[in-house]
Amino acid sequence: MTRRARQIVAGVVALMLAACATAQPGGPGLDRFAMLEPGILSGTPAGSGPFPVVILLHGCGGRSAEGPLNRENAYREALVANGFAWLSVRSFPLEGRPFTSACGRPPGTIDTDERVEDLAAVIQHLSRYPPLDGQRIGVLGFSMGASTAIKAAMRLDPARAPGLRSAVALYGGCRDMQARDGLPGRRRLLMMVGLQDTWTLAAPCIALANALKEGGHAADVVVHPEATHQWDNPTSTGGRQISMGPGRGTTFVRYDPDTARDSVTRAVAHFRATL
Repeated sequence: MTRRARQIVAGVVALMLAACATAQPGGPGLDRFAMLEPGILSGTPAGSGPFPVVILLHGCGGRSAEGPLNRENAYREALVANGFAWLSVRSFPLEGRPFTSACGRPPGTIDTDERVEDLAAVIQHLSRYPPLDGQRIGVLGFSMGASTAIKAAMRLDPARAPGLRSAVALYGGCRDMQARDGLPGRRRLLMMVGLQDTWTLAAPCIALANALKEGGHAADVVVHPEATHQWDNPTSTGGRQISMGPGRGTTFVRYDPDTARDSVTRAVAHFRATL
């Protein structure tokens, strides 16, 4: 695997865990972090850092297989080219979480609250890894990962997520989000939604962004009129139906290369302005 997309090797993991142990022996979230660590991929720019870091969170179907059609690739490459490190966190399948999908939230899988805890554990421990700047952390989420990013930006106590400054949420669900939670620690949130998305509807996120702004918080929403769910996923070139989970039917998704490029540009610009 290249420098821009490599799995964290044992020596680097040992360094990170040693740094964690030095800073906070047996610190909060260590067991959760240890569970997640085998599923973490990373990439850094050239140089020694410290680099601002963006944590990528996959959707309910799990992280795509590594390869040319992985939707994270364009974001990873653009982040590195603009001086950011990135971490791609796999919440499942892992030891103790054998399921391959959480779509529809079947019993025995995982919800966004649990994934917020995953994110908190990663922030608490990876922020102590010297090449990463623990005071400049962003989150980029897709679908369920986007809902997780929104919830984290609004509800994670800054004391538990030091350095978390901003989030970008792509076609996330906002139906259970309340503007009264605000954006603590002066965090900034950018949501991108598609009006043709019949899974995670655009309207609740538009309403949430407007309510947050009315409350004095830094929240923005970009609306793509022709975009479906997963508009940036190359595996949906030409359009296809995908399952929304057991008993929930299907939704139509279509890759839109122009909207995908726009999303990458906007995401990187957001992180450049906030990290």
